[in-house]
Amino acid sequence: NKITLAVTLGEKASRLLYAVLMILSYASLILLSQIQGNAMYLLPLLLVPFGVYLTKGILVVKKESLNPYVFKTAIHLFMFGLLLCLAMLLSM
Repeated sequence: NKITLAVTLGEKASRLLYAVLMILSYASLILLSQIQGNAMYLLPLLLVPFGVYLTKGILVVKKESLNPYVFKTAIHLFMFGLLLCLAMLLSM
């Protein structure tokens, strides 16, 4: 009886939202790099292959097989944040 965003949006829209947010996270790095005038902010782009793997998986796997992607997405988010923090430190 949990009311989550995924329940509210529905399965198809939730999967699409995942893909859009993944794309926007990487696009924001390019924008940040341009605004700051520092290519170091592009460091998290190293994770693009992992992001593509996750997004493709989310879009095609059956509903029952989504649980491993939750864990992998958490790992991706942690690594993305870590690389972004490293980029910020190195650009100081």
